Amino acid sequence: MALTLLVFLLSLGLVQATKRPIIGILTEEVYHEDYPDYSSMIVGSYVKAVEQSGARVVPIFINRTEDYYRDILDSVNGVLFPGGGLSFLNVGGYADAGRIILNYTKQVNSAGEHFPLVGVCLGFELLFYLEVESYDILGYCNATNLSLPLIFKENIRESKLYRQAPRQVIEILQNLPVTYNHHKRCVTEGLLKEFHLNKEWHVLSTSVDSDGKKFISSVESNTYPIVGIQFHPEKNAFEWNPTQDIAHTKKAIYSARYFNDWLVNEARKNDHSFNSSDTESSALIYNYNATFINKGKSYYEQIYFFY
Repeated sequence: MALTLLVFLLSLGLVQATKRPIIGILTEEVYHEDYPDYSSMIVGSYVKAVEQSGARVVPIFINRTEDYYRDILDSVNGVLFPGGGLSFLNVGGYADAGRIILNYTKQVNSAGEHFPLVGVCLGFELLFYLEVESYDILGYCNATNLSLPLIFKENIRESKLYRQAPRQVIEILQNLPVTYNHHKRCVTEGLLKEFHLNKEWHVLSTSVDSDGKKFISSVESNTYPIVGIQFHPEKNAFEWNPTQDIAHTKKAIYSARYFNDWLVNEARKNDHSFNSSDTESSALIYNYNATFINKGKSYYEQIYFFY
C-alpha cells in the first residue's frame, strides 16, 4: 500500500526521488562536413536547453556495447533523442543506440520505475521508425525552415505532456507561429493508423506544412513517459542564424522552455545515480568543450565533438 502511494505521488510530481537530475543526450554521427575527424557530436543548444531547465547533461555515445548503455542508463534520470540529419541505417550509430535505449525505457517503466524519454525532430522520427523497424512509417513533408502554431487535440489537458502546462504556454503554442520546424519527413495520423500504432500513441497536436499537409507535431505513449515533438524547442533561445525562421520573442522562448522543463521534472521521479561522485564527474558534459561553428554559415552556434 505504501509503495503504491509513493508511485502515485511520484506520478503527480508531489515527491521527488532526486533533487540532482541528470539527462543523457544521445550523440549522433558527425554530419557537419568541416569536422570529419570526429566520431560523434551533440549540438550545443540541446545541452543549454536542458541545463536551463535545471538538469545536468551526460553524453551517451554511439557505437558502444549493451553493457555500456545499461550502466549509463542506470545512472541518468532521463534521455533526450536530439534532432539532426543522418540515416537510421548506419551500423552501430544513432538508431542502433536508440533502439537499446528505447527498449530499456520500456522495460524499466514496466517494472515500476519512472524513466522519461523525449525525441525531438529526428528523435521523434526515430521513435516511430523503431516501433516498426521501417522508414515506411515516415511520410514526406514540406516543413523546412518554418515556424508554426500547434493545432491541439481536445483532450490535451488529460495528457502527460500538457496536463500541467500553464494556460499562457498553451495559448502561445496554439495562436502564434513559435514552434520551429526543419524536417522533410513526418508522421501523419493516417500512417499511425495504417501501422496500428494509434492505440499505443496518443496524438496531442498537429501542424500544417507549406503545402497544406497535416502532420503530427506532438505525441506521447499511452503506456510510458515517452514523448515525441517534431519541432525544435531548443532553438528559440539558443540558435541565431538570421536565415532561419526561428521565433526569438519573449513568448516564443517562454513556451519553448516548457518542453525541457517537462523532461527534467519527469526525470526527478526516479533515483538513478552514478555509483560514485568521481564516476559522475567524469561522465558529465563539462569535461568537453563546445566548438563555435556558426560564423554566418551553419544552422548551429556550437557543437560538442567527440573522438
